[in-house]
Amino acid sequence: MTKLIKAVKRTAEVGREVLVVTLYPGAVLGLRRSRTRKEYTISLATCYTLAILQEQDRIKAEKRKAKGQGGRRLANRGLLNAGRR
Repeated sequence: MTKLIKAVKRTAEVGREVLVVTLYPGAVLGLRRSRTRKEYTISLATCYTLAILQEQDRIKAEKRKAKGQGGRRLANRGLLNAGRR
């Protein structure tokens, strides 16, 4: 695979919003709304960990649902939207 030497930017439409996603050298992901300056960054290791936790929660919820119980979501753990009040 090619080594990432300089930042790579791409746009993605999420609902009605356009996001700019930037991959930086050093395994960092940057996200911002189009036409804004404020960028939020996250390490790829943290992003990977959150994806694993979300998948585990989805599997557990499916098992609970199959047994007839309600499921618990990742947001209830306090891991998503952790800065919002």
